[in-house]
Amino acid sequence: MSSIQKPGGVKRRACVNCTVGKAKCSPHSNDICERCHRLGKECVYLNVADKRKSPGSNTRVKLLEKRVEGLVTLLTNPSLQSTASPDPLTQTSGLEPQLQQSTGALQTPQSQPYSIPSGSSVGVAPLTQLSPPTSDAGSAWGTRPPDVVDRGIVSAEVAHELLETFRNKAINHFPFVVLPHHASLHSVRRDSPFLFLCIMATMMVKDCTLQRQLGEEIRTQAYQRIMMGREKSMDLLQGLLVHVAWYQYQLQPQKQQMLLMTQLCVNLVYELGIEKCPRARNQNATAGILCPPDTQSTLSPTEVRALLGTYYLAATFTTKLKKRSLMPHTKYMKQTSQWLSKQKEYPTDELIPYLVDIQELSRRIHDSFSFDNPGNMDSVSGSVTESMAKCYLAEIDALQCSIPQVLMQNATLALEFPAIRAMIQESALFDELWCGSDVSPARTASMLPAARTTLTWESMQSYKMLLKGLVEYPNEDAFYLTFSTFSKLCSVLSWLAKLVNIALGPPKSSADVNSSMVQSTSHPWASMVAGDVELRNLVRQAQHKLNCMSAGIASGSAEPDSMTTFSILVGSALSVYDKQLQEYQRSSQQQAPAELLPNQAMSSGAVVGEFPELYPVMPPDAATLDFFGNLMPQFWDDNAGFQLDAFQDMIWDRFLDDAILLP
Repeated sequence: MSSIQKPGGVKRRACVNCTVGKAKCSPHSNDICERCHRLGKECVYLNVADKRKSPGSNTRVKLLEKRVEGLVTLLTNPSLQSTASPDPLTQTSGLEPQLQQSTGALQTPQSQPYSIPSGSSVGVAPLTQLSPPTSDAGSAWGTRPPDVVDRGIVSAEVAHELLETFRNKAINHFPFVVLPHHASLHSVRRDSPFLFLCIMATMMVKDCTLQRQLGEEIRTQAYQRIMMGREKSMDLLQGLLVHVAWYQYQLQPQKQQMLLMTQLCVNLVYELGIEKCPRARNQNATAGILCPPDTQSTLSPTEVRALLGTYYLAATFTTKLKKRSLMPHTKYMKQTSQWLSKQKEYPTDELIPYLVDIQELSRRIHDSFSFDNPGNMDSVSGSVTESMAKCYLAEIDALQCSIPQVLMQNATLALEFPAIRAMIQESALFDELWCGSDVSPARTASMLPAARTTLTWESMQSYKMLLKGLVEYPNEDAFYLTFSTFSKLCSVLSWLAKLVNIALGPPKSSADVNSSMVQSTSHPWASMVAGDVELRNLVRQAQHKLNCMSAGIASGSAEPDSMTTFSILVGSALSVYDKQLQEYQRSSQQQAPAELLPNQAMSSGAVVGEFPELYPVMPPDAATLDFFGNLMPQFWDDNAGFQLDAFQDMIWDRFLDDAILLP
């Protein structure tokens, strides 16, 4: 029998009466079956589509839509969270149990606070455990992790004072991260929580224990949010710039991550898409290269400062460490720095183009002289090196003359010029730059060109100007000098060790000259270096300054603070310097007892173990000596003299670990 079709072409099955009675349903006509016709009942058929339709589907979809709208409303209006009514769908269906409402506030995974690492890693007791906010009642507790003020680590009054210190003092030395004039403590905590944490850690210069703990939290958050969470924001970039700029307060031997943090800054610049001009980004989009969706048509002054600040730090540290650049200088950077200085949104914006230009020039000098490895240079004669030095010195003079005198009163900018001049003049210490590939012991000291000796003498004057600027700067303000400035002190120590080793060390042996004649021949720089009492006094004054600054720093750990660390470095360089000078003086007296070089009287200081107490006013204590492992003797061999390579490795590798850089 063919199927009976209901009007509309819908295939039908057994009627309702036959289905209930479990009887066979045979069609009698189009609208009634045999059984209903015989019993006189109304015959009703159900369509297949109507039978399978779930009457509750539309209701459930509407409930889900209503719930999503409610969640969006709660997230965009935190003030409504306290009055939010329970969601019947969540209670009955068991969906999304992680969004339960227990205290009226919406608890999301992002609202979980970051924890400060255990105090065992820094040698102090753990910080105060997490507690509800005790101040700043307007803070959105459910929309951001609780900060140092919420946890009671820093009071609101102290936090405000630290922000003002950053705004009025620190900004003069690193003008690339600026707090707006209208920014209050509440707005900074709400809008830039990571930057706020970095400012608190940086400006807490008188408590190194808490400072290092907050530094651990900074690095933990940076790792979790950037490396693991792939987050990118201007808040993260600005916070990392502040953290790296004052990294001297996070110095820990053989535990440095300074260059890793700098590389994170460079990566954020590229991720945010602020390294290119808008025209280039539009061209990339036309060519099918995806740009960040939130990229604006023009950069804001905040983005320009962050871009230039990243280049400044990357160029500074890689140049000082004699490594390749992490970030190239572009024409767009030049244009934006000039545009920013003309805007004059903040007075410190005028410093930015000069600081960037100096670092760009430093990179060119570094690459021209191949300071990362002078042996890689092709055959270079002394005349070529002399010509390059003269050209670069003239360019430095022109740049310095273009700077207004009022800006030259800024300590960071003023100290850049003797440092960059000394960088050029340091070329006199490398035989490869004057002898080309013919570097052999046969080239005696008497064959040194006059230009090389002149550059050496000028380098001594440049470094004395640098030391004098550091010594004369007020101690209270010196706390806010950046790590870029303090790294120049390490450059002085490395240069001083190299110069003393060349000028006062044992003369090189020669196969062409009688051994006894060589031993009786001193280096032409010897009398110049040995007679410069002012240089040694300035180094000692720098050590005394660091000791005085360290006296005002509270520490709850046996690990020395950053100023004591630098002081011990200076003391190590001075101890080697004095011992080398004593050896030279003893050798000169044996050769000519009646002729004493002027200004060579050496003061004999007390000795603690084998570490000479170079500055009796504030000698390093026993814990400090044990911590640094009795530095000086390991650089001196009675047979071979001063071990320059070991000393330089200690200065750079111990405190500026650059193992993570590409070769």
